[in-house]
Amino acid sequence: MREGKASPFARLGGALAEGHVVAFLGILWCLWLGAIAMGEKVPVNGGLGWDGSRFAKMTQAGPSMLIAKEINRYYVQRVGPSFAVRGLLGVIGAPLDDATVRAGFIALNTILLSLALVLLMDAGSRLGLGAAGRWILFIGLFANMANGRLPIYYAPIGDATAFFLGSLMVWAHVARRFNALVAAFMMAVVSWPAAFLLLPLLVWPRPPAGLAASLTPREERRSAGARLYVAAIPLGALVFSLLWLAVDMPGFAALTGEMALSLSVNAIYLGLAATLAGAVAWSDRPRVMAPPALRGVVAAIVLLGLSLGYVRAFESGSLAFGGQTYFREIILFARTRVLSAPAGYAAYYGALAIAALALWPQILRAALRLGTGAFLAVAISGLLSLDAESRRLNSNWALVGLLAALVVERVCADRAAVWSFAAAALSVSKLWWPLAGPDLFAAAHDPGNYFNTQGPSMSLEAFFAHLIAIALMGGWMLRISRRDRSSL
Repeated sequence: MREGKASPFARLGGALAEGHVVAFLGILWCLWLGAIAMGEKVPVNGGLGWDGSRFAKMTQAGPSMLIAKEINRYYVQRVGPSFAVRGLLGVIGAPLDDATVRAGFIALNTILLSLALVLLMDAGSRLGLGAAGRWILFIGLFANMANGRLPIYYAPIGDATAFFLGSLMVWAHVARRFNALVAAFMMAVVSWPAAFLLLPLLVWPRPPAGLAASLTPREERRSAGARLYVAAIPLGALVFSLLWLAVDMPGFAALTGEMALSLSVNAIYLGLAATLAGAVAWSDRPRVMAPPALRGVVAAIVLLGLSLGYVRAFESGSLAFGGQTYFREIILFARTRVLSAPAGYAAYYGALAIAALALWPQILRAALRLGTGAFLAVAISGLLSLDAESRRLNSNWALVGLLAALVVERVCADRAAVWSFAAAALSVSKLWWPLAGPDLFAAAHDPGNYFNTQGPSMSLEAFFAHLIAIALMGGWMLRISRRDRSSL
């Protein structure tokens, strides 16, 4: 399906009518219904979890908590899903007890993720994604811990809302729907402030000729030179040191060998993210230097002002996570175990995250052909992927995952390769947890395996299992991406 002049609602209706999307929705709902039937829920606070109990309380109290300034800065920017659940339950006259509130969050999650699936399939179709690519996109983005299990297991946490907002932003950018993009950011003000990392999509709209002006085989297979990897070492050390100083990072009593290795690897990780993005930008400077849209700049300023004003008007003023605390936490987590962030992404997002790691230069080039805004949003995501708490990039993952599916479809031109990828995706998706998880990942099973998706919190068995999966899957993806294919 190619882009036409139909209304966005007509195109979405057409996407839903396609057999692929109907099948995907059916599979996804079966996954969720299976989790519900098996009684999957985090075994803390009656299935509400840790932060989830706070969100349930906000659902039960409603906007009165905002008016009374009883919510701190961190949670005041995440009240949207709680108030939406309150509205859903109010419409049907349901009580606001803990069990019903949890069920309301499950309903909200399944509705939003179903819409996200339709939006992303339509966006992929507009960009020329074929049948194989749609399977890659579906399995990679939905048959995983993040969207296949957590919406039921830890329903009130708000991740489904974050992913939906990212999906809506990506669709609106691809479909060139400015008003829908603004609406998505307005919802992000009260639901998921990290979605503002996608603000370049608003400032630099998609150009007339986007990704449809496809890459040539030579461009697609072009690899970064060894000098980029050498340059990544000093640049990464500089960025890491400046970040350390900027957040006034506390020192440590003793520098162990493992900690020194972890810090060094993380510095190189940052350096690679910066140098690869810089190299891609330098290779296509005119496209990167495209001027921003005036209405996008105005809208961005208004949205940022609205967000700041909202927080100042309603926050309680009590201690909460701030920018400095956030970056301190990243560095503290990242120095506890070497490569904890990639292992966490593999556990949380599955094999498509591994493909993104292995094929990052190709994904950056694909983003650049979608426009300056998409390129900057993806480059920012790469720099912030050092964060070992994978779920914080949920809104960004919709864009990265879509581009990864487009790239993987090109490098996996034959059916056998596509289904091999699908098998690998499911093998690291963690959907098989009820059968194998308690034995393989026993250290994180009590009080709940939710923490097992965060690199520093993984048991050693889980951690090494996912690093091995990254090495095998990433090596395979690199190999086939360099193979000459006449069908590319």
